[in-house]
Amino acid sequence: MAHLMTVGVIGCGQWGRNHATTLASLSALSSVADLDPARRDALAGDLGCQADTTDAILDDPAINAVVVALPPAEQASIALRAIAAGKHLLVEKPMALDTRQSARIAAAANASGLVAMTGHLLLFHPAWHATKAMVAAGELGRLRHIRMVRTGPGRFHAGTDVIWDLMPHDLALVHDLLGDLPPKATMSGTSVVSEKEADIGSLVSSFPGGPTLEVFVSRVSTTKERRLILTGSDANLIWDESEDWDRRVCIARNTIPDDRTAEIRYLEMARSQPLAEQLKHFLDAIAGTASARGTVSVGHDVLEFIQNNYPEKIT
Repeated sequence: MAHLMTVGVIGCGQWGRNHATTLASLSALSSVADLDPARRDALAGDLGCQADTTDAILDDPAINAVVVALPPAEQASIALRAIAAGKHLLVEKPMALDTRQSARIAAAANASGLVAMTGHLLLFHPAWHATKAMVAAGELGRLRHIRMVRTGPGRFHAGTDVIWDLMPHDLALVHDLLGDLPPKATMSGTSVVSEKEADIGSLVSSFPGGPTLEVFVSRVSTTKERRLILTGSDANLIWDESEDWDRRVCIARNTIPDDRTAEIRYLEMARSQPLAEQLKHFLDAIAGTASARGTVSVGHDVLEFIQNNYPEKIT
């Protein structure tokens, strides 16, 4: 469905290109901007939109909203300028590398009344919708443990280590599932190929009276792995992105001492792309037909949790 609004994309790297391409398919793309004119012009030519500067996009009253998809260290200033210019905002994660900046973004967004979301893409994955439905229905019993693994050959942004880059994805899911993050955590990072930043990171934590939590992330693995395991008193739920679509999410009943045969059921899911669903939701929230999910306030909570619990003592 076409939306009667126009969106400018600031940043024409990999994710900026993905956003622009998807917005074009939704008939909502106005223009793109990038510090590299050749990259900007090539993308604008491919998508049939305007090639602009950041200033031009922010100054154009005909542009209702912007997507900011820049290296993490560059995003906060542009996000704040976008809100000040009266533009609805979707900013990629992490939206900042310091919680003073993310707090300013969240405060500015709340004061403005604008829709302001951060790029927690997995909140819009059909597998996540299926997962939340199973938990809400009590299919797992009492939730006892959450385990998350996210590895692969990653991107390396200056000043950004793997915990700030990848772990926000997982923490946003935990926040969405339980409505909060644990009060504290033990987090550590290990450098492998980087000089000052961690390339492998881990987290161990627990909720008072609730489940324990462990997260492992790596950007130096040759194997891409995205796995979530929820262990409940009655059953486990496994979401494995390496599986075929029809086998991506399953529920396995807990075995008992006298019967080690697990009953496994695969969940049916709509075949939709998370980025398209996220951008449709962004446009619907601007139009007032949906309540924004993955807001910059939640994004700030995630980054504050990392900053408060991660000593950044790289080994």
